[in-house]
Amino acid sequence: MKASSPGPGHARIAALLAALLLLPAAPPLRAEEKPAPAAPQKMYSAEEKEQLRAAVSSFDEAGKLSAQCKYAEAEKGLRAAFAILQRVLGPEHPNTLSSRNNLGAVLHAQGKNAEAEAEHRTVLAIQQRVLGAEHPDTLSSRNNLANALNAQGKHAEAEAEHRAVLAIRQRVLVAEHPDTLSSRNNLALALDAQGKHAEAEAEHRAALAILQRVMGAEHPDTLGSRSNLANALDDQNKHAEAEAEHRAVLAIRVRVLGAEHPDTLTSRNNLALAVNAQGKHAEAETEHRAVLAIRERVLGAEYPAVAQSCYNLAACLQEQNKKAEALHFARRALAGWQKSLGAGHPDTQKVRKLVQKLEKP
Repeated sequence: MKASSPGPGHARIAALLAALLLLPAAPPLRAEEKPAPAAPQKMYSAEEKEQLRAAVSSFDEAGKLSAQCKYAEAEKGLRAAFAILQRVLGPEHPNTLSSRNNLGAVLHAQGKNAEAEAEHRTVLAIQQRVLGAEHPDTLSSRNNLANALNAQGKHAEAEAEHRAVLAIRQRVLVAEHPDTLSSRNNLALALDAQGKHAEAEAEHRAALAILQRVMGAEHPDTLGSRSNLANALDDQNKHAEAEAEHRAVLAIRVRVLGAEHPDTLTSRNNLALAVNAQGKHAEAETEHRAVLAIRERVLGAEYPAVAQSCYNLAACLQEQNKKAEALHFARRALAGWQKSLGAGHPDTQKVRKLVQKLEKP
């Protein structure tokens, strides 16, 4: 089971909240926009200003926790901030909606994808009505909804959403805009998940070429794109080429991010899969064991990536006829994914079949 790298991250709104306290000027108009009649600025009471400052603090802390992959703690902070914004600014204020969108992203990061989908759908419905279908925040929510769908195995629906968002971003933004490239990346992931590997490869190569030129070879988005390209190559049995790409990305991530960063561990995981596919099972096993140990220590035993590592290690052990140990890790993966993904998710069903196979005498 491969780990994919997402496109550019979600919007941060702590600075926008802080700006509310300073009564900012209206944003600049886009081309062909007509100025709207001036709306009276809301005057906040001293108590409301203090509550907004608390929301700013919660968002700042949630951002730091998310960067450390402490998503459960980040979720608590985001829920607290959302409650304040809903009360002080109202449920349809752009910052309230952005906070809810960010909450959905943190839920998605924890594998709570059905809950994330529900949050993104609620936000999207309001944004489409209040902001319009082509507003950047609306498109961000639609992109995040598609990611939550893809994570639940609803790949065709996710593909349709990503194509729609990409079409708008290509028309409204430039081809080199980070949001446009994010859409291309995420569309490619949905394609790859449906077995459309050649088409996914083409999308990844096109996005990667732009990212390398515009962002540089060592930018996180560039490395994420290169990692996803390697996965698409591996899915087409181009294992040696995939291995070379994964090794190159891993070397940069170890140097730039550190050995225990989640993206570094993603590279090690995917490298092990490419190595295993070439029959280098002992080397792959060593990598999978190392990644699992770090993920358990750094992220916690219930983090979805830990279940992923357990599944990959189980499959690698099975190929070496280490049946008893393979069954142990397969059962761990099944327990983890049933909790985080649900019993009906394709990954859960896949590992359940492996458990049943290993349990046979």
